[in-house]
Amino acid sequence: MIELSGLYGVYRSNRSSIDRSLITSLVERWHPETHTFHFRTGEATITLQDVEVLYGLPVNCDPVLGDESIRTIGDWQNICQRLLCFIPCPQDFNRSSLKVTALNAHMLEQLQLPDLTTQEMIDQMARCYMFWMIAGMMMADTSGNYLKLMYLPMLEDLNVVSSYSWGSATLACLYRFLCKAQRDIENNFLACLPRGPRATRWFAHFSWTDTTKHVLKVFRDALDSMTEDQGQTKYKLELGACTMVASLEPTTSICL
Repeated sequence: MIELSGLYGVYRSNRSSIDRSLITSLVERWHPETHTFHFRTGEATITLQDVEVLYGLPVNCDPVLGDESIRTIGDWQNICQRLLCFIPCPQDFNRSSLKVTALNAHMLEQLQLPDLTTQEMIDQMARCYMFWMIAGMMMADTSGNYLKLMYLPMLEDLNVVSSYSWGSATLACLYRFLCKAQRDIENNFLACLPRGPRATRWFAHFSWTDTTKHVLKVFRDALDSMTEDQGQTKYKLELGACTMVASLEPTTSICL
């Protein structure tokens, strides 16, 4: 059922490990005006084709609009009971969002379905996985602690889930959060930026013998030291790493 929904590629990929330093170094090179990363060797970006090839998400279907109708906690509890087969506690809600821990706890309780399983129970469990993938991975909340319920009503009819352009929505969400993260970096650390053109930042030197990992300066220097012959291999950024920007705030210890 998940395979027919168009989300099977995300289901198979699971949740990628997060390298905050790598993400921050990429965000620093993101330009909202062109939606591209700026490197010494040129510009690079993530395209719909990347989304389609890496995750297998549909990109030429109906738009993902979501349901932003104003609802009470009681309304969302009824929707969760009908579509997901559990009723979250009132404290598990934050306006129109649901705590990730509440859904995870329910899914852990349903790891194995009973022998007398009905089709409705199978559909409800499938929705739990789809909702977690959509609101927890593809279009995650910036805090990483909540799932936006606006996507849940779109899963009511499982036969039409594959008719939505989830790839386009995922890419649009990624662009939005990249722009937001880049603006936050500029606003919070403007005093640390060198004066003059952006090219004044393009200075890097390597003073170590063993390359370390998960260190912001290492990634900054590696990206700033790219040469033309490396462009072909490094222009294709990994979508899995960049998608994590949607569920992260930029590292707060940045000082250029």
